[in-house]
Amino acid sequence: MTFAARTTTNVCSCCTAIIVLAATLAASCGDDDTDGHSSHRADASVADANTPAVAGKSYRIQIEVKDVPPGTEGTKCMKVSLGNASPIKVGRVHNQLFGQSHHFIVSSVTDAAATAEGLYDCTPFRAPLTGAPLTITQKHDEQITLPHGVGYALGADQLMHLELHYINTTSETADVRAESELFVLDDDTDIQEAGFLIAGSMDIAIPPHSSHTTGAVYLAAPEALSGVHYYAITGHTHQFGKNVKVSVAEDAKADGTSIYELSSFDWSAPEVRYFDPPIVVPSGGGFRFSCDWDNPTDQTVKYGESAMSEMCFFWAYYYPKSPKQQTLIYMPQRTM
Repeated sequence: MTFAARTTTNVCSCCTAIIVLAATLAASCGDDDTDGHSSHRADASVADANTPAVAGKSYRIQIEVKDVPPGTEGTKCMKVSLGNASPIKVGRVHNQLFGQSHHFIVSSVTDAAATAEGLYDCTPFRAPLTGAPLTITQKHDEQITLPHGVGYALGADQLMHLELHYINTTSETADVRAESELFVLDDDTDIQEAGFLIAGSMDIAIPPHSSHTTGAVYLAAPEALSGVHYYAITGHTHQFGKNVKVSVAEDAKADGTSIYELSSFDWSAPEVRYFDPPIVVPSGGGFRFSCDWDNPTDQTVKYGESAMSEMCFFWAYYYPKSPKQQTLIYMPQRTM
């Protein structure tokens, strides 16, 4: 197999993502998706209808956390109506992070009973377990343009979920903010809906003063995603990460074809690799991936949601969206 790719620097985040933990995460967050309300204020706004966009219109929403003390790490979420009077199709998303923001997740809420909710404490990466992510961003200024004929279909007065993970590394109290602008396609545009896949391993224990790798981990592609087209992929670790490698393999025994391996991996803003034409996993095949780290500390570093712990994930953008699940998260098996 041969794949053509283009790259752009992008995306990092903190993931609590293994499917067997979904029930635990739901319990820790509470049925109302909150860990308790915060006194911090968040703002949400919709762009003027005349704002230039893909089809002459865009919608802008934002989340803001005021007065974050020095050395503070946290995650805040909110649910806000997009304010669109009728259903729309989104072909481009422009995200911006301001201040000491670490990652920003923009999702559509799929629970019909959910309502708008102001700023509250939340567990990192709760949104991908409860809704349909559109983008995950760490880069301070990022645009995601979907392939021609691909888009996100949003309902009228669509409720959106915004998640902001921040770390104030300065010596001063600071405000943090993130903004997303969604650009609308023409109403008569025929689209295939875009989907989002997250996969990774929590089997992480990096010994002190050592280099470490997960080794090759094989992940069979689920039947629900058979035949989908992957048009972008990125890897994710925290600060000790040195590389994430992903291949497409015909089966668990095959070495596969590399689709993501960077000569210079920047954990804080790893590249997103785009594929044109997109990648299709062979029938009965899947992904083989690994993560590498260097741990200079005196402690064993394990998996965790904080930026001071470690992670090993990759996520991919694909189409058409699986009719059975919006976001798929796996517990992979090690290759012996």
